[in-house]
Amino acid sequence: MAVNAINSAVQIETLLPKSTKKTTDTTKSTSIPLNDVVAKRDTTFAFKVYTQETLSKVAAVAKQAADMLGVDLNTVDASPEATADRITSFVFGMYSTYRKQHSELTDEEALDKYEKVIGRAIDKGYNEALKILDGLGVNDETTMAGIHKTHELIFQKLDSFFSEQRSLLAQATESLEAAEA
Repeated sequence: MAVNAINSAVQIETLLPKSTKKTTDTTKSTSIPLNDVVAKRDTTFAFKVYTQETLSKVAAVAKQAADMLGVDLNTVDASPEATADRITSFVFGMYSTYRKQHSELTDEEALDKYEKVIGRAIDKGYNEALKILDGLGVNDETTMAGIHKTHELIFQKLDSFFSEQRSLLAQATESLEAAEA
């Protein structure tokens, strides 16, 4: 569930006492308007509690996924370099599948299109990660520097991969032309 999809009433409800009604007599009760409750509460505290609960839920889901995949989260290197390596290894490994699915394209066309598709996907994931972290209030300098560094390293590795692939294609073309001559 997206962080923004939870309305403020639900967020605050977890912090309210069990009864939020003022009773003027035993037969008639009125609700305290939500704005009055929020105004009376420490909203910083409310946000901290909400953030902690959200992070706990995210951690539980991540642990469940890691367990299903047989990954020990305590041994995963989350450095920008290691994260960029994992992402680009996946991208490089998927190129052969992409190439088979697009056999109608020339090698150069396939490489160009794959580069564009992957570049857009990486940027989309990066922007979504930034939004999630912003929504969770995680925007300290260390975290943000790590994310920006990871993004930069991914594109350096992608540029190197695509340059190498283009060089190999050029060499193959030159060899073919030399053999035909």
